[in-house]
Amino acid sequence: MISSTSQPQPPLFLSFLPHLFQQVLRPKLALLKAEAGLSDPLKLGAVLAAQPRALLAASLEKHLRPAVAFFTSEEAQGGLGMRKSTLARIAVKRPILLTYDREEQILPKVNFFKELGLTVSQIRAMVAASPDVLSIWIGNDLRPTVAWIQSIGITGPDLATLLAHHPTVFHNPLHVAKENVKLLKSSSGGEGPKGAAKDFPALKLSDAQAAKVMMGAPVLFRRLLTGKSMRAKLRYWSASEGLGKDFSELAEAPRFLERSLKSSAPRLEFAKRISSGSLPSNLAPFLEGPEGSFATEKLGAPGEEKAFEAFRKEWSKKSAAKWGLN
Repeated sequence: MISSTSQPQPPLFLSFLPHLFQQVLRPKLALLKAEAGLSDPLKLGAVLAAQPRALLAASLEKHLRPAVAFFTSEEAQGGLGMRKSTLARIAVKRPILLTYDREEQILPKVNFFKELGLTVSQIRAMVAASPDVLSIWIGNDLRPTVAWIQSIGITGPDLATLLAHHPTVFHNPLHVAKENVKLLKSSSGGEGPKGAAKDFPALKLSDAQAAKVMMGAPVLFRRLLTGKSMRAKLRYWSASEGLGKDFSELAEAPRFLERSLKSSAPRLEFAKRISSGSLPSNLAPFLEGPEGSFATEKLGAPGEEKAFEAFRKEWSKKSAAKWGLN
């Protein structure tokens, strides 16, 4: 018979769990439930499960309460004015933010963005979309990235707009964006990252044009122009059987590089069809909005929605291989 003393014993710290919960965790969870919008037990549990040590270590009065108050208090009171429901979503995505020291870890970054010209509403939207921006080091990451973006000509309100709507630029390796700018301005083709293929076209954009493309197509902060899908877009843009446009005109419709070719090409081809084979010089409006209302909103042809959908599917079947999309 096996002695009871030989049975595996639970870790000693488990005997302290009731005390930890009652004296340490319960008040913190109560605050998050009442003030951070985490009334849903599943969301509250997800936050606790993701950062148990951080929540245990964080001080209720020094960390949690000031952080939550900053996120939710009104702008006039020095806060970001977030709704509790928004803060709850942020907490589930990045729960560690709620344990940050407001004065040492949160405010310096918020003030940094304010110095760049972002409004409180822009900062609020940026944090809601990408909470990780408050976890990035200012000196090592935020400041060098911003300095380079400014160096290529994106400054002032344009910089604020880019960061507010596309904060993920901070999460991508900067060398990708740098190499794309070189390719945009290359006058000999085949230059650029890691010996870009020799058949890569010479785009020959000016500094100002390259800046407009980077501003309007933030995808270029994470994806190289030499990739397969980007090459297909450039071929379609310049080929006579495509749009037959000069690459410099990308600066006026950078959204073309942001959308997939399977989405943008059928729009443009259908617009040409119902416009007697020609397109206006400004393509930007055709590249915005949902597919379902394209004919109505962009072409002023509400009776053509079904025809456009059929055309889009047919184009994908017949032309995808031609442009290297298969």
